[in-house]
Amino acid sequence: NYLNNITPLYVAGYPAQDSSPGYKLARVLFSSKQPEVSYQFTYSPINDGNKRLSLDDLEGGMSGGPIFNQEAELVGIHAGRTLGEDPDGLGVPITVLEDAIAANPEWGINLTYSEDPEQRFSCVNRKGEKFVLKEFDWVRDGEYFAFGVGAAIPNYRDTDSDPGIKIGYAMGMDNQKWRWELESFLGIENNFPLSWAQLSVMGNVYYEPITKNKVFDPYVGVGIGASSFYSDPLDISPQSINLAFQAKVGNTFRVSPTSDVFVQYRYQNLVTLEDVSTHMFEFGYRFHDIGQK
Repeated sequence: NYLNNITPLYVAGYPAQDSSPGYKLARVLFSSKQPEVSYQFTYSPINDGNKRLSLDDLEGGMSGGPIFNQEAELVGIHAGRTLGEDPDGLGVPITVLEDAIAANPEWGINLTYSEDPEQRFSCVNRKGEKFVLKEFDWVRDGEYFAFGVGAAIPNYRDTDSDPGIKIGYAMGMDNQKWRWELESFLGIENNFPLSWAQLSVMGNVYYEPITKNKVFDPYVGVGIGASSFYSDPLDISPQSINLAFQAKVGNTFRVSPTSDVFVQYRYQNLVTLEDVSTHMFEFGYRFHDIGQK
């Protein structure tokens, strides 16, 4: 609260530009606090007479760097720059972070760094309890797209057909542990004496707990939608649209923060077409938008 328009501040960090390697300290002046955005304040470049200097010293890669006052006290965290000819710097007051940590005791502050991967960041929370921060947790929170292929085995009156090929596409929304999805897939098999084809459009919801394990990340899902099924010589017409229900169980293998591969089993039942169900074994790829916490 003591910051005013003549308070000099220093933004520290390691720019990402090859032209500016090493540590950098950018000198700025506090500008104002955003009353409508309580977690943000701005700062401007130092004036040279009547000339407003640029913020070129605040280069890419310095976001998240500390903001100090002249007494080397930590007053905030650098968030970035505004756009335009005369950009301002944006910062988060350290008091806001302290309040957030107090409200979330599982959060911690970095105390020491160790070369030992098992003790990489030794931290302490607001209760004084020590813990180790090993890695970031990537949060899927946005759109995703998926493509999958596999084998489909229809069952009609307890008689299994030969496996057919299944291909499908889906788009959905991530909300951390939950996913909502709209998908369409086609299954087909043309071997004599029994050929069949199936086209489905389904809406699905999934529950996928965050395990922080790149190998074992299971999920379950259910869906409802419409399906058209044709079979020869079983005389099942493709013209009818049938109500369909399905259940899924699978596992996600995280390749990167934005992509993963998955394997899953699906059981689908055509509710309005008696005695027809399908077993599907699939693998595929997803691409995600992400955040980070």
